[in-house]
Amino acid sequence: FKPLVGVNLRTKKKWSIKLDYNMSRNLGLSMSNAQLTELRSNDIVIGLGKTWGKGKFLPFFLPKKKKNGEPRKPLKNELTLKVDLSIKDTKTTQRSLDGVNTVTAGNWNFQLRPNVTYKINKRATLQCYFERTINDPYISTSFKRSTTSFGFRLRFNLQ
Repeated sequence: FKPLVGVNLRTKKKWSIKLDYNMSRNLGLSMSNAQLTELRSNDIVIGLGKTWGKGKFLPFFLPKKKKNGEPRKPLKNELTLKVDLSIKDTKTTQRSLDGVNTVTAGNWNFQLRPNVTYKINKRATLQCYFERTINDPYISTSFKRSTTSFGFRLRFNLQ
């Protein structure tokens, strides 16, 4: 169930709030050794964002007046700040008829993803993103690992 429970709100002041609770369960039966493999996953996603529109954010380096003396109109651009937080718990359990249950795989996963999106005009968008992921496994044959990525993305629509 993705999401099992989900709430997305947007206020008049352009705040956005997101809360999702996801749940999944997969079962596989092996007839050769009479075992049942269960993959269970629960995760929660929390998001918060704010949009500022029709502001004079960028380009701030343009002169206030044109060469002919007319004042420049401000660009109709938007600035959006979003932060998403995700916690996911995944386990694979091997179940047999004799009652022995063994966790064979799985991990606890944490993600933090803030980003800033600047819509220059209706064709050009600039985005700055950051993502931090931490995986903590449940079995001793896997190692705890974390990754970080960040960067800029410039998107230009031709249409």
